[in-house]
Amino acid sequence: MKLPATGLRQRVLYLFSSVILTLAMCGTIPPDESTSNKSGIETTSGASSHSSADCDLELEAGTIDFGTAVEDSRLRHQFQLTNTGTAAIRIVDVSTSCGCTTVDTDIPFTIPAGQTRHVTLQLSTANATGPLEKRVTLFATQNGHGYQYPVTLKAVSVPLVSVSDRAVDLGMVRNGQISSKMISVSLHHEHPHSRTTVRAISIPQGVDVLIQEQPPETGAVRRWQISLSISGEDIPPESIDGDLVLQTPSTVEEYIRIPVSARQHSFLGTHSPRVHFGAIRPGHAQHHTVELNCVNGHTFTIESIDVDGPSFLTAAQHGGDTIQVQVGAAATSGFFRGTAHVRYRCDRGREQLLTIPITGYCLPGSPSAD
Repeated sequence: MKLPATGLRQRVLYLFSSVILTLAMCGTIPPDESTSNKSGIETTSGASSHSSADCDLELEAGTIDFGTAVEDSRLRHQFQLTNTGTAAIRIVDVSTSCGCTTVDTDIPFTIPAGQTRHVTLQLSTANATGPLEKRVTLFATQNGHGYQYPVTLKAVSVPLVSVSDRAVDLGMVRNGQISSKMISVSLHHEHPHSRTTVRAISIPQGVDVLIQEQPPETGAVRRWQISLSISGEDIPPESIDGDLVLQTPSTVEEYIRIPVSARQHSFLGTHSPRVHFGAIRPGHAQHHTVELNCVNGHTFTIESIDVDGPSFLTAAQHGGDTIQVQVGAAATSGFFRGTAHVRYRCDRGREQLLTIPITGYCLPGSPSAD
């Protein structure tokens, strides 16, 4: 190129402008809007600079479905990558959608033309049950261009431990009788876990618990039979209402709480008495009597009576087997409710508890004399 015969300064400026123009025409200066992700692949406006259809990398599949797996499992799959072209492909990076998904392969690595390589994809079902769907994204380069390949990993995580009953009612038990129920706990024993048994760490007072592992059966399941029993003499007047707490190998449900209930047989000939006063005029006291008796002619004895509710509501023994519930004249207007707690005995049996619901309505207005 011949420079014009001008001053030295003009010659230098002319030469510099020519160099800049040549570089721009050759495309060696990248556009300002290019960005780089963690894999070093250039992207424009946040998207891949080239479509994966332009790359010769062929994936085994877009989705890997592991099917059903027990919780706390580590699922692995050898994922196949094939270079169908004539230029090498380099896998430069990988990203995952969560910590439960990993790639157990050294990256970066190169796939020569016409060859196949594998990456190990892993999905953990720890601390999760139900459908899982996670993503792994592979970043590749070929001929200086970058590409992204998303792969979906799917599985359905089922509980490691299953229980036949989540609540146990031992029912109403007479003195001298024993009530018992059986529940079962199943464990998928093909799964490696630190604890290999089921044990009770909390038992309701008065309840006997026996845990026995059953002989192994065909299939990948271990089973325990848990027997719960209680004697009528061990049930307090207020009944049994507590939790049996089992410790299991599960990571999702290490502690299983099973409510346990039992009640004393009442021996009452009167079943579920209730008191409803209806509408009461202001300033007027009103009472209601409840007759109680024991079955088979046993003697009924009242030990104590307590009332929960508004202060104008009272209850007292009225005769040997009768209770009188009263609403006082100072009752305030509106609906009211309360409960009478009657502790009693039939003959010389154990003290038992009877609860009597009380409801009514006091009419609004001022007290008036009759």
